[in-house]
Amino acid sequence: MYEVSEGDRGAWLAAVSFDASVWELWPYLACGASVAVGDEGVRREIGGLPGWLGEQGVSICFLATPLVEALLSEGVEREWGLRALLTEGTV
Repeated sequence: MYEVSEGDRGAWLAAVSFDASVWELWPYLACGASVAVGDEGVRREIGGLPGWLGEQGVSICFLATPLVEALLSEGVEREWGLRALLTEGTV
């Protein structure tokens, strides 16, 4: 379990039609946190995602497992400010 506070900023990267978009929006808003909304360019270019996360001050990010793997291959840096990187998937 992770806690969300007013000081957090979540990332909304999933398309509105994707069911996971619910987990990228409502938990943050319900706790008074803010949400950074990624545009189409951020969603399509995984290489630009780390910089975008840092620029937006994102502290919690939910990503699909393949995206997490791609992001980790880029090297997760503490400067991004992420305190929680959430993922899901099936085995």
